[in-house]
Amino acid sequence: MQLRRTVTIALAAFTGLCAPALAEDWPKAEVDRAIEQIAAFEKDTVAGCVASMDTSIVYDVAQQDINADGVKELIVKSFPARLGNGVTGCYGMTGQNIYLMAFLNGAWINLTGHAGDDGFKFVFHPRQAGEMPDIEVTGPGFCFPVQRFHKGAYNLWKVCTPEGVRIF
Repeated sequence: MQLRRTVTIALAAFTGLCAPALAEDWPKAEVDRAIEQIAAFEKDTVAGCVASMDTSIVYDVAQQDINADGVKELIVKSFPARLGNGVTGCYGMTGQNIYLMAFLNGAWINLTGHAGDDGFKFVFHPRQAGEMPDIEVTGPGFCFPVQRFHKGAYNLWKVCTPEGVRIF
């Protein structure tokens, strides 16, 4: 019985050491800095359109460590605060934009650029440990392009034909 308890304790300690570190949430001030960057990015795109429809932009933020490096990235959705007057047309068919923000070299970086314009959600497809996952940007339709992280940014990797078939 003593041997079994010792093995169990040793195994628990070993697995605890091997488990990935849980990434902590970013403080509100940092999240607000990332949102400020997105607001600046959208200034010349949807911001004027939304303002002309007599409403404002809301930002919804989810924090997730997408590449298991112990640091959370931000998934930010931008959408109108109030519907009506055709405001969803400012964003396209989904009525929102979605961005992936990462904290690199002391600043928030929009890794997906305009890839999330009119996007509904990101579906992450894991790669090898420590690599940024491939991202499928879902939205209206039935075939969604996949973005791959390469040289510091996400770019098209798999695209869809006019017939809706995903190709490399």
